[in-house]
Amino acid sequence: MSPGGDPQALEIIMPLLRRVAAKDCDGKPCTSPIGPGGSGHYVKMIHNGIEQGMMSVISEVWYILTKGLQLGYDEAAGVFEQWNQTPELCNTFLIYIAVDINKAKDQEGRYVLGKIQDKVVQDVDNTEGTGTWSCEEAVRLHVPAANIVSAHLFRCTSAELSQRAADAEVSGHWQPSAIKVSSRDDFIEDLRKATYFCLLLCFTQGLQIIREMDQQHEWHIDYHDLLHVWSAGSIIQAGGIMDLLHKVYSESPSRKNNLLSNGQLGKLLASLLPSMKRCILSALEADMVIPAMSQSLDYYKYSTSVDLPTQLTEAELDYFGNHKFDLKEEHRGEPSKGKHHFEWKPAREESDKSRLYKC
Repeated sequence: MSPGGDPQALEIIMPLLRRVAAKDCDGKPCTSPIGPGGSGHYVKMIHNGIEQGMMSVISEVWYILTKGLQLGYDEAAGVFEQWNQTPELCNTFLIYIAVDINKAKDQEGRYVLGKIQDKVVQDVDNTEGTGTWSCEEAVRLHVPAANIVSAHLFRCTSAELSQRAADAEVSGHWQPSAIKVSSRDDFIEDLRKATYFCLLLCFTQGLQIIREMDQQHEWHIDYHDLLHVWSAGSIIQAGGIMDLLHKVYSESPSRKNNLLSNGQLGKLLASLLPSMKRCILSALEADMVIPAMSQSLDYYKYSTSVDLPTQLTEAELDYFGNHKFDLKEEHRGEPSKGKHHFEWKPAREESDKSRLYKC
């Protein structure tokens, strides 16, 4: 539970919340005052956005295991069970319940998971709004929460099963194919590392949204307390990831620091990148559906690059709209309007205009 509000009101209500809150492995209640005003509700909203990103990643990984490697449900459950014992993914609730879901059978002995339609309707039928609001906040605050937004759009598309069926008729009903690997065990280990990579980015993106709002409203959120709130009784509970993020925040106490600029986290993500790329390449070649995973890779690449194709975008904006630009030899500075304009197409004589825009 992540309560926010007037400090005096929180002081009154916290003893009750501590009694009913989930407890960590040391018996400490997983609830803390987040900050003033609506900070608690805001944090819970972004919690649900992180949740959507994580669920999409884990579902896509399951798809690779069962469609790409053609594992049975029990085998997929075994993989998830092993992963949940590793230091990086230990005590990850969404992986833990994936084990139970893959093993579950009905009274006739059929796998329940195999009978479920592939549509998530909670966002489209308006019974769940926090994912939509999380995406809106990411866009409004200019935070590139690619995993979270991609996962949400994926869910929205999945809901329209009838429309997808009609579109499939036109497209020719393509199907994913088996992933060819020289060593299944090695590929599954790569996939475990890729899962860790993607889940870490779900957290960093969600925390970046919270950080931007925190700075604007001066909530002064304690991020160690926030991570502890999520450490038990939470859908996004992920022990290994929480332990790492606690260390990251200890090294980077300033709320202004981007998590990707932390040395420990940056080196870790870089070490996971080869496994991530191998999994994405194999999955794409086999026509796997992996929107959140592929977005994780792209997000990491463009977030850690200083040579993006957007220099042409900036030039085109200046070409048709006089939006101006900065030059490479100048200081990088803040994201503010550039100082330079170029006359890309000087005025022409009337006789020259006839040659423009010919098809």
